[in-house]
Amino acid sequence: MGSALMDAALADRPALVAEMMKHVKDTRSPKVLAAYEAALRRGNGPVVEAFTRGGVTPSTPPPATPASEPRGLTTEESTLLARVGLVDRPASCQFIQECGDVILVDCNSAADGPAYYIDRRSTKLVARCGGACMGGCVGCPPKAWTCECRR
Repeated sequence: MGSALMDAALADRPALVAEMMKHVKDTRSPKVLAAYEAALRRGNGPVVEAFTRGGVTPSTPPPATPASEPRGLTTEESTLLARVGLVDRPASCQFIQECGDVILVDCNSAADGPAYYIDRRSTKLVARCGGACMGGCVGCPPKAWTCECRR
């Protein structure tokens, strides 16, 4: 269901998303939320509306405009990933946003990759989220990610 839902969301098919959402039992499942977030990132209002009508509720409201465009990692950010043991695919990772000492690094979460929340001060992984944690993400987004910090 998750892959078909993601495919429908990425293909900008709101009617198909709406039909699939009628059969979703857990609207907070990682696969459903990953597809919803992909539609949000694409800025496709009709598809996002199909998700919300189907019962998906975002943990934080989407921003009116993105804070900044995703960008490649700096040397410091790549080093930080290595320090917390996350060096498996740094080339596919992008810096998304920061909130205080916590940064969000997305390693292709729209295609089942992880998204990491990392405390740069303590050099600790705060949360691992995104499509890679199909078994269920815990603490996503983390408490340190306040309402002023939106993806």
